[in-house]
Amino acid sequence: MPDLPGYIAVGDTLEETEQIIREAIAFHLEGMQLNHEVIPEPSSLCQYIEVC
Repeated sequence: MPDLPGYIAVGDTLEETEQIIREAIAFHLEGMQLNHEVIPEPSSLCQYIEVC
């Protein structure tokens, strides 16, 4: 996550990995709010491309 560096997520499925990422982002943003930090505007774009 370029906008919130330092996160790596691994799951058994894409859905599990996405859920882990959502939880990590929410936790990080909550901490930033508690510390009165400015939450950055998103500046990156990501897409999944499946190769079979």
